[in-house]
Amino acid sequence: MNTQITVAKTIGKRILNQRSSLRLSQDFLADHLGLTTETINNWETEKTVPFADQLIQLANILHSDVLWLISGNEQCGEFTEPTSIITSNQLNSWSADIGNCRMALSNAMDCMPPELSAIGTLTIVYEKLDDLQETICKQADKI
Repeated sequence: MNTQITVAKTIGKRILNQRSSLRLSQDFLADHLGLTTETINNWETEKTVPFADQLIQLANILHSDVLWLISGNEQCGEFTEPTSIITSNQLNSWSADIGNCRMALSNAMDCMPPELSAIGTLTIVYEKLDDLQETICKQADKI
C-alpha cells in the first residue's frame, strides 16, 4: 500500500494549518503564549521561528507533538511519505528547518537557569532533533 500524506513544508505552515484547523485566531494563540499577534504572524509567514520553550507551549495549545511541529513527522527519523517522492530539495529544506529549531532550542537552553526542570526535556528534544537532522541528511545524500 502506497499511502501519501501531505505535510506542510515549514514550521510556519504547520502552525498556520493546525491553528486554522482548530479554528483558533492568532489573537487567541498570542494571548495564551503571552506574545503579540505580530510574533504569531511572523512564525506563520516564516519571518521567524518559535524558541524551544514556545514550541512546547505551542504544541500543547495546538494539540500537537513538538517533533511534528518541527519536522512534520510523527515519528522521529521515519518519513510518512515514500522516499522516492521526496526530493533532495525537500529534505534539505526540512534539515534547514530542524537546524533553525535546534539553534532556537540551544539559545533557549543557554538562557535557562541550570536548576530548571525543563532543561532535561529540552535536552532530549535537542538530541532527537539532532538525530532527525542526521537521518534527513543521509536520505538527501541517497537521492
